[in-house]
Amino acid sequence: MYTPPAVKGASTPEQLALAEHLKKKGAKFYGAYWCGYCRQQRTMFGAAGSRALPYVECAPDGFQSADAECR
Repeated sequence: MYTPPAVKGASTPEQLALAEHLKKKGAKFYGAYWCGYCRQQRTMFGAAGSRALPYVECAPDGFQSADAECR
């Protein structure tokens, strides 16, 4: 099982607030561990913001894959 690479940069208060707002509104981040665009988007939220986002792994061989939900 594969996991997305960890985001290492610090989150600004604005990035964290946006991630928390999206989570509260029920938004989900559908991605794949191998997806460069997904990695780039997660990086834009910083480490804490990225952890706050409700992430759904869509790669069948990804860690805690929700492949069926992604289809």
